Amino acid sequence: MVSRCNFIDLYLATDYEYPEKATPGDLTKGRLPTSIVPIHYDIEFEPDFYEVGPVIHQFNGTALIRFRVLETTSTLYLNSLDLIIPVGLVQLSVAIDSPISAPDPILVDARYDTELHFYIMTVQLGGFVAGAEYYVSLPFYGTMDINTALRYGTYPDDEISEDR
Repeated sequence: MVSRCNFIDLYLATDYEYPEKATPGDLTKGRLPTSIVPIHYDIEFEPDFYEVGPVIHQFNGTALIRFRVLETTSTLYLNSLDLIIPVGLVQLSVAIDSPISAPDPILVDARYDTELHFYIMTVQLGGFVAGAEYYVSLPFYGTMDINTALRYGTYPDDEISEDR
């Protein structure tokens, strides 16, 4: 199973604009629920400038997101738009150094909400325990237009600095 979505908060430029007066937790205005707070993102993004053609370029990557649960919930929302995420490769786990112990959540459903642009993961009831910290790890891929691709340059691997 493959879900189509794309992180708005990543490095990608999109035509989607957040409404100005959105309040935290207002899903209809692109805001995430406040029951879960991200702590850290590790994102690997790898554009392929030599495939597809001069207008559209492919990319792939992985995201490892650490988050803290403020209120027990069974649902995790990610802002997303135009990425493809292979659902079978999404992994959820409790952080080893979580402030409180909790079992690893068991994913029971993952879907993309095309209207709200959220990737929504549901775990067994009570799966994300208040006070605990978790990781979600997921691969993604998609395409980007030439204007976005140009922001990354076309340098050989040995000329890319760690900052780029």
